[in-house]
Amino acid sequence: MFIPLTETHAIQSVAIAVRLGRAFDESAMAALEAEHKKFRTELPKVERQEVFQFAVGFPPGPPPPVTRPIAFSAFRRDGSIDWQMKAEENALLVNCLSYTRWADVSVRATSLLSHAAAALRPKALPVTNVILQYLDVFRWSTKTSEYDLGLLLRPDSPYVPASVYSHKASPLWHLHQGAYVADVPLKMPGRLLERVHLDAALENGSYIVRVETFLQLDLASPTSLREALFDRSSGHVTDVLNQMHHRSKELLLSHITDELAERIGLRVSTK
Repeated sequence: MFIPLTETHAIQSVAIAVRLGRAFDESAMAALEAEHKKFRTELPKVERQEVFQFAVGFPPGPPPPVTRPIAFSAFRRDGSIDWQMKAEENALLVNCLSYTRWADVSVRATSLLSHAAAALRPKALPVTNVILQYLDVFRWSTKTSEYDLGLLLRPDSPYVPASVYSHKASPLWHLHQGAYVADVPLKMPGRLLERVHLDAALENGSYIVRVETFLQLDLASPTSLREALFDRSSGHVTDVLNQMHHRSKELLLSHITDELAERIGLRVSTK
């Protein structure tokens, strides 16, 4: 049988991100670092990460300078990342690896983004995309010879082709698909990309299946980061993220069996 990552859910990580209309420069990174004192208790460690560049082809010469990413992190006792906010190229990303419930995670993530918005306000960087990514993990718990995808994937799923079930005898497989959809109304107008990747792997001696649910809203009208976070008159990132969260749960429900969905509480509530 397949079992979820924990007793109450299968979520290994959830990431919330906004992509901006242009890349961060050094002054933007300095502003973010200066703002760190206001959220240091949540993410104590700050690090400017190294970037390695290679020049390939002609004309010869050094590659153009690249702004080094900045990451603010909190760690678990074992040294692994618990929470992180990262600014890299033209994206702000908040990553949670200790999921509890959406109501708590979304509030904390948007609070961290609001600190970034305050630091970057003079830069007037426009938000072009809003992103939500879930990574769920299910582990096969019995003999490999008994491996059965019918205990993970629902047979009537419109997203799972019949050919996938030919992998019943093999615990190593993958299914990647995605599309822009027009029938999911969101409070900030734009174009929504839905992408679901299923990857089976051998990890620490156990066969697992990772389900990555990725949603990206391409905004019809870019808006400032501060307006996107705080101005409800023109749409609100928090509202959109709540809608995207609900949609991601619908997508997961459309893939996994009713029995597994009940085990992780998706039939009871999507909160």
